[in-house]
Amino acid sequence: MSLLANTRNLAPIIFALCGVLPCAASCPDSLPMTHPMWSRPFMTLDGQTTTLAAFRKTNPEKILVLNLWATWCAPCVKELPAFSRLQKKWSARARFLGLAIDTRENVRAFLARQTPAFPVWLGSASDLALFAREREAVSGLPMTLALDRDLRVLARHSGAFPEETLEELLRKDAPRQANPWDCRFLRAIRTRQKLKIAEKKHGI
Repeated sequence: MSLLANTRNLAPIIFALCGVLPCAASCPDSLPMTHPMWSRPFMTLDGQTTTLAAFRKTNPEKILVLNLWATWCAPCVKELPAFSRLQKKWSARARFLGLAIDTRENVRAFLARQTPAFPVWLGSASDLALFAREREAVSGLPMTLALDRDLRVLARHSGAFPEETLEELLRKDAPRQANPWDCRFLRAIRTRQKLKIAEKKHGI
């Protein structure tokens, strides 16, 4: 029996709904608490182990801005003062966190000269892939990830993040969340298409 036998008759209805449902872009990329980034252990500069899940728990209603950087990365160092300014200006709406892909000694020496207005933890090179979009090539540092209160990705930016662009993101109200049922229909359509391709490939 065809894998699509129970859904083929629904095709006209599903595809008709495509005309009135939001496009795929309105089902935003998100990083739910089941994503490995939340439970991955990080080390603070005082040697304590913690997680992003614990950090978010203290500020669940704020935009979370994660910045991966290093002391040896010139663009990273250059944009840190801008992030500090934005953290101070938008503290009621956003919470910044720096993840240094560097040694503890290097970071401590750097912070003795320049202290950002947000906490800094220690990360590793493997974290670049952890925060990158699935199947997306990792382009290096700096990398900035911004999540809203519903864990939707507001921005995932490789390279220096222009201050005015990030501030505009923080200034705006959170975008309207797509109806979860809309997204499920769209995902069902994509799944149906994949099953159809699999049927043809395997002669089912």
